[in-house]
Amino acid sequence: MKNLLDIIADSIKVQHNVNVARIDDDILQIDKGESPRFIDFSFENEARIGIGGVVEFLPYTESGEDMIKRFYKILSCRVERITFRKGQMVYKVHYNLILPNGEKEIFGTHMTWLFPYWRKTTSKINIEGPIISEQEVNNEIERIRTTYNTQ
Repeated sequence: MKNLLDIIADSIKVQHNVNVARIDDDILQIDKGESPRFIDFSFENEARIGIGGVVEFLPYTESGEDMIKRFYKILSCRVERITFRKGQMVYKVHYNLILPNGEKEIFGTHMTWLFPYWRKTTSKINIEGPIISEQEVNNEIERIRTTYNTQ
């Protein structure tokens, strides 16, 4: 999977103005705002794809194409980040993917259980743009399919 992450990192780094970081041999993080997106192959039988502190688990498939398509979907959608605070403390962050047709897909919620529950709750909505366009996704997936399968 290391070669696969290199291929993804190179294509995104060259074409887009984002911070692409390899955390180690198995994790690729792409950061363009407050909600970094990542893909993690460090586990034996599943990939982890995430936004911020929320992680989605996908079982490995023979080709890995499902994982790559899901990761590129996260990169190509706008992300709605709703931050909830109690006083000054962030205690919950909720992420939605805003699909091209305008519908929202719930991605997940990151939450802590230790917070000052007696304080007033406030929330802030932040929408981050896509990192890669939907048109580029199909081209990239096809390029990765041919490049990765020939190695």
